[in-house]
Amino acid sequence: MPEVYQSCSQFWEVAEKLFAEKKLIPHPQKVNLEGEGLEGVLKGLQIMRDGKVSGFKLVYRIQGST
Repeated sequence: MPEVYQSCSQFWEVAEKLFAEKKLIPHPQKVNLEGEGLEGVLKGLQIMRDGKVSGFKLVYRIQGST
């Protein structure tokens, strides 16, 4: 769908510029906060349910990924 492609391309042009100008800033990340792998993910989901995640992203490395 060419119109969707064009719209997305325009969006990313604007987004890249805003990121470069530091006008758009992603949330900070906390990597492996509750441990590594799927076990860490499950613990991370629980702390989200408990309302202990605010203002940051939880990121987990799964074994074998870089």
